[in-house]
Amino acid sequence: MPRTAESSQRSSPQIEPHVEETLLDGSYEIVEELLPKRRIAPYAYSESHTVVPTSSDGEAPMHAVVFRVTIHDREQAEAFLKEQIVPGVSQAPGFVAGYWANIGGNEGTSMVVFESEEAARQVADEVEPPPADIVTVESIEVGEVVAHA
Repeated sequence: MPRTAESSQRSSPQIEPHVEETLLDGSYEIVEELLPKRRIAPYAYSESHTVVPTSSDGEAPMHAVVFRVTIHDREQAEAFLKEQIVPGVSQAPGFVAGYWANIGGNEGTSMVVFESEEAARQVADEVEPPPADIVTVESIEVGEVVAHA
């Protein structure tokens, strides 16, 4: 689809000319210049330049499902993860991102982020656990995402 002037304006970053800091004597100094401002869904801006997660419609915060597991057979567990879990979870409604980590020894954890609490809870309730001889699921928790970097 050809780009129109209107669509070009919407996709180009906004430029914030400078950020001022007011000094005690009432004067100010410029502490940052020409900061490009980009909105990368599903994140919004804040004045402190911290990325504040929101849903794609900007109304509700994102939620994450946090899994903790004990790994009994690392090779089979990673194969199951890459062949079954990751493809299935990444196609779930509201999926944003997922990270799986070995946190030492036979312990693993993951955080899978969704656009809404409803989407996160659905995955937490419906996820099919791996075979017990490969991995034991120790806990599954759902929580609100409060910050992202």
